[in-house]
Amino acid sequence: MSKKSKRKIDLKTAILILLLLAALLFASTYAWFTANRVVSVSDIDVRIEAQSGLQISADGEHWKSTLTVDDLKTAAYTGNSNQLPSTMEPVSTVGEVDTSTGFMKMFYGTVDSKDNGFALTATAEPAETDGETGKFVAFDIFLQVNQDEDNVILGKNSTVTFKGTAGNEGLQNAARVAFIKQTHAAIGAEASTFVTGHDLAKSFLEPSQEATDFWEPNSDVHTAAAVAAANSNYGIITQQTEADVIDYYGINQAITTGVALGETNDGTDSTHFTQVTPSIITDAAMTDYDNAFSLEEGITKIRVYMWIEGQDVDCENNASGSDITFKLEFKVPETPGA
Repeated sequence: MSKKSKRKIDLKTAILILLLLAALLFASTYAWFTANRVVSVSDIDVRIEAQSGLQISADGEHWKSTLTVDDLKTAAYTGNSNQLPSTMEPVSTVGEVDTSTGFMKMFYGTVDSKDNGFALTATAEPAETDGETGKFVAFDIFLQVNQDEDNVILGKNSTVTFKGTAGNEGLQNAARVAFIKQTHAAIGAEASTFVTGHDLAKSFLEPSQEATDFWEPNSDVHTAAAVAAANSNYGIITQQTEADVIDYYGINQAITTGVALGETNDGTDSTHFTQVTPSIITDAAMTDYDNAFSLEEGITKIRVYMWIEGQDVDCENNASGSDITFKLEFKVPETPGA
């Protein structure tokens, strides 16, 4: 064979390899929505119901049994910082609370090519403000009870569900919700004396704290793409239904030098990542969840966070573009004979 013919074959082989690599890259799925893809949760429904002796308010003054997005958007009180964006993007947190504000620290990650692989960097998200900007949902609610309630139930109608275009399912499986007690007041107290309070707020991972709870819904289901992403990115073997809960490592600070994607969720980098085990974990077909949290007699201000956890294996390209609905239902046990 002539050198010229051999060079032609080598060139064809090289082109074939390049095309194969490009095809593999295109077909692969990666966490955090790589390739400049942005998750668009364009229809964020939030509905909160209180039953069995609970009363709920968006401003600490006007009480009812159900709150809607409009109630949260129009709540008028000093210090209102209800952030209800029209779209969401993945963020990550370990539940660290800024004690000067009572707000939870969030980090926004991006994935870029590095050393024949992918690396994650992250920046701190600004503190939330009243309005429709931001990458996650955060708002205050006020719950009132006439006696101490040790068992506030997260009702079976509490759901995070998909309602977007078929084929984009999966984002609801990466959703998280946090409940952070902010302050407490006696029944009848003037709203102006407690609506801005946050003296009870504690970081989720703080030992023995009882003020903050994390809820992971839909923990037992994954899409086929998420199963593939879990295996290829993190070496995690799971299944689509009846799956075990998957441990994940939330971002605990900004990441300026990219961390290899495979090292973001395996416990090797404790400088930037901390393992998070939600205190409330439910299946897709959940029933009433007892002892979600407790309430002291009177009025308790609770800050609620809803976000897409970027470090969850279900947060991958194929889920981008989903619409999801958040619904919360709080109950207390009914008094026998009532």
